[in-house]
Amino acid sequence: MSIEAIIDTFGRTYYVIRPTITKATDGQFSRTYSDSVASAKGFYQPSGTSEDVFQGRQNTRTTGTVYFKGLLDIRIDDELRETDLIGSTSPVLRVVGAVNPGNIGSVSVSQSHLSMTVVEVVEVNPKLVLEEAAL
Repeated sequence: MSIEAIIDTFGRTYYVIRPTITKATDGQFSRTYSDSVASAKGFYQPSGTSEDVFQGRQNTRTTGTVYFKGLLDIRIDDELRETDLIGSTSPVLRVVGAVNPGNIGSVSVSQSHLSMTVVEVVEVNPKLVLEEAAL
C-alpha cells in the first residue's frame, strides 16, 4: 500500500497552528498558539517513547512522523492538532523537523510519488496546552 493510499484510508485532518512570539514589559519572551494557518489530511505514525526522571517525576516523550500528501508550509515549532479549538485535550504534536522528499537532490517535485511532506513530531502534554490557554 502506498503512502498516499494510507493517508486516504487512515488519515486524519490536522490543523497547523503557528506560534506567535511576543515580548512582555518585563523583557520575557512568550510563545502563544492561537490561530491555525492551514489544515491538511495526514497520517501519524508513532515511532517510540522515551522515559526519564526529572526532579523525581517520571516524564514520557512520544515521538513520531506525520505524512502529508503534497507540499505543506510547515515550520519547526508549529503544532499539529486534530481540532483548531484552543484548550482541547486531543494530542498536540509539536514539529521538530520537516522535509519534502521531492526537493532533495535533482528530483523533480512534479513526480507524484515524491510530492509529499514528511514531518517529525514530538507529542506535547495536553495538560500543559490547557495551562497555556488559561494564561
